[in-house]
Amino acid sequence: MDEEEDEEAPPLPRHYYEQLKLPERWTCDMPSLGDEPTKDEKQVWKRSQILNEILQTETDYLRDLGVLVGLYLGPLQNEYSYACSQVDLEYIFSNVASLFEVTARLLDSLKKQAERPPEQQCIGQVFMDMMPDLKLYKIYCTNQKASAETVGKVKKSSADFEEFLRRVKVEHPENKNLDFEGQLIKPFQRIVRYSLLLKELCAATPKGWPDHVIISKALAHIELIVKQANEDKRMTDNILKVIEIQKCVSFQGEEVQLGDCMFMEEADLYVHEADAKRHVFLFHNLLLITKKMAKQKFKSTATIRLDSALVWDLPEAIAQQSKKRKFGFQVVGGSTPLTFVFTEEAAAETWRAKITECISVFV
Repeated sequence: MDEEEDEEAPPLPRHYYEQLKLPERWTCDMPSLGDEPTKDEKQVWKRSQILNEILQTETDYLRDLGVLVGLYLGPLQNEYSYACSQVDLEYIFSNVASLFEVTARLLDSLKKQAERPPEQQCIGQVFMDMMPDLKLYKIYCTNQKASAETVGKVKKSSADFEEFLRRVKVEHPENKNLDFEGQLIKPFQRIVRYSLLLKELCAATPKGWPDHVIISKALAHIELIVKQANEDKRMTDNILKVIEIQKCVSFQGEEVQLGDCMFMEEADLYVHEADAKRHVFLFHNLLLITKKMAKQKFKSTATIRLDSALVWDLPEAIAQQSKKRKFGFQVVGGSTPLTFVFTEEAAAETWRAKITECISVFV
């Protein structure tokens, strides 16, 4: 009896993507400068070149967002909803659909300005008018780590999700054979690039033009958004890291709550009292010493509150006990000090400085 052939998978839906009515790639022929252009003519030509780059890259970026919204999100919310829960989709895609709408309006406004004579263009004002909407990037950037972790989690738990991502990558030419994660990073890359492009546009705009001052203001606002997005992202990443540590550490006796801790560093350090390496988590207010168990699990062996701790030099008697580990220090925060020993002086000084810096905040 012949084996039954595998049923061919139906084609992936394209109608969500086609409904977006995305623009064609931006092309614009730059005018010739002539044989002996003046300094002012060169500057205006350079400005036109930069504006052309803004329009071209903004069009490409809108088309990339169209891939996320139309080829990934649309099908996963409908025909392929069994591959990923709606809650996970919200973590993964965040507010990308809103960013698509913002980008479409921004591109339309930039195109209208590009049709005007260079000295009458108001590119800076376009960005200033869009500034409330551009602040939506802070939400997306803050969510990046949660998005990436959710993608990894769902890939492991849902073969349907992983297969869907694989097919979109290879079957839709608009995806440019990029991994899904490569598409998700595009909005963060774009908000950073706005800053660079506006800086170049400002430098190429004659100072006597009204647009020069407004571009400078828009640039300052964009840089603030990027700074706040980075700060929010770092804070969110830190919170997620602390939650991850809380889940993987088992405590002897009463569990230590890490909710008010800010993660600083972790490493395998040699603890003299244990005569073994221990995995050490350094927080801004706590030193957590753990023993590695199986499958990324840890058992707490000691904790020291840094708001009442001191750092002492390594006792000479301990330094003389080992031929290899002659460098180190002690951290005293309870009845028994903890002694960290190292084979290299530089490593000992580095860790001593990190712990001392955390303690100094409370002095």
